Amino acid sequence: MGWAHCAGGNKDFAPLGLAVNMRTVKYGFLAVLGGVCSFLSAPPICLWPLLFPAVACFAAVTFFGSVRLAFASAFLWGLVYFGLLFDWVTVSSGSVLARIVLSVAEALFVAVLGVLWNGLARFFPSARKTFAQTLFLSVFCAVLWVGIEEIRSRFPFGGMPWGLAAFSLNDSPLLRLAPYGSVHLVGFTAVAAAVLGFWAVVHIFAGKRFLAVGSGLLAAALVLLPSAFPRHFSGRGLSPIRVGIVQGNVPTKEELAQGVGREITVSENHVRRALSLIRSEKVDLLLLPESASDLDFRTDPQAGALFRGLAKKANVPVLLGTQHYIKNLRTNDYVLLTPEGKIGDTYSKQHPVPFGEYLPFRSLITRIVPRAREISLDMIPGRGPAVVKVNLRGKMLKIAVPICFEVAYTSVVAQAMQDAGFLVVPTNNASFGNTGEADQQFAMTRFRAAEHGVSAVQVSTSGISGAVDPQGRVLYRSALFTADSAAVKVYPAKGHTFATRTYFSRLIAVAAANVCAAACSLSGFAAGKIRARRPRR
Repeated sequence: MGWAHCAGGNKDFAPLGLAVNMRTVKYGFLAVLGGVCSFLSAPPICLWPLLFPAVACFAAVTFFGSVRLAFASAFLWGLVYFGLLFDWVTVSSGSVLARIVLSVAEALFVAVLGVLWNGLARFFPSARKTFAQTLFLSVFCAVLWVGIEEIRSRFPFGGMPWGLAAFSLNDSPLLRLAPYGSVHLVGFTAVAAAVLGFWAVVHIFAGKRFLAVGSGLLAAALVLLPSAFPRHFSGRGLSPIRVGIVQGNVPTKEELAQGVGREITVSENHVRRALSLIRSEKVDLLLLPESASDLDFRTDPQAGALFRGLAKKANVPVLLGTQHYIKNLRTNDYVLLTPEGKIGDTYSKQHPVPFGEYLPFRSLITRIVPRAREISLDMIPGRGPAVVKVNLRGKMLKIAVPICFEVAYTSVVAQAMQDAGFLVVPTNNASFGNTGEADQQFAMTRFRAAEHGVSAVQVSTSGISGAVDPQGRVLYRSALFTADSAAVKVYPAKGHTFATRTYFSRLIAVAAANVCAAACSLSGFAAGKIRARRPRR
């Protein structure tokens, strides 16, 4: 298929049927600009104010054109955003194609959102003229944005909640809304403010000063007023515990001693760093990362001797990640090792990552991406909630331990936090290199701490490890690919935030609101056809 001349000297791109004229070029430019701004607002760049022009660009390319143009422009917006955000996919998979496929899949959700916004603009045709329609359009657009984020967080293969708007806003006043409505309320408020800001600009160019001032002031209020909300802290008055965070680092192939396996070297690195920490700091609990022992230390004699020896020397409970092998399958476990060297409570990851920890369509994928053959054993899911129980000072403490990517899933963390005192995110980021993945994951840990009003610790093999207070402020943060450790105070929580308590009912509310908004959008298309059929007077 190629370019073909059409009436008026324009050209059609056959796959989309879009006339390529100056308007199309402008929409393409705005879509690319919006996608770039959205990427820059997210970790690792973290220029959070750019999220608002990113959404405004999305509104500009979806409100005023045809349905096809809205779909194509929104798809391009999403493709640019996710294509930049998913730099780590290329490194971990060894394939640019994997990055493209994942970016396209996520961009299709954004394209559907663009069509729905186009329908809403048709349903509220007087948004240019009345403040009420401007407001309702902004609210409904924000509802659908949150709804699409929720859907893509669940489908397909369990979803991919990477790149939610809320995760870009840790340093903004909107983070204060997290304890009241999690990613849903934070994302909704940001998008509503951005759309109102967009209409303020439209009203200025239309000469409607009153509408411009009203829309602009409301947008500013939505962004700034949350800073007046009180900081939430569930653990006030409870005795702190001192936890040791151990990042042993992962050696490169060149750094490995001849004839020594990478798995046991990683374990030795973590044990060595942990012993160094306990010689200089007194801790109540030692935290080691996911895959601190890729060899199952419960059955492997060499790994078992290392970690049981560590627990006995430290004389405190140790939490660490390992694998459990079952014939041709495996589970990803986070295990309690008591000071006596005995196995305590265990959590098995309930949400393995497709194409990373198990391979759907294995025969097809391994032909397209040969490196995928490295996933020789598929990981099977364990059961929730993601909680381990630890006996500290004679008291039983429940700790939420979503493993690695599970911190991105609101449902996994919310279920775990129903009973847990604080949050620990064990992770292994070694296969992602110096990309933005580790920063993006740490941003999620920060957000979850603020959402649930608890202290949070992320502990990684190679970075980023860190500690966060219940307001999402960073207390400690390690660098990538270094051996590091720290002892930090953690305040176990007593009670829960509104967001923690209302997770399931909030999902119902989000679903109901989206049904209404989607119905309005579809009605907008029908109303537009009716208006088009009316004879002009």
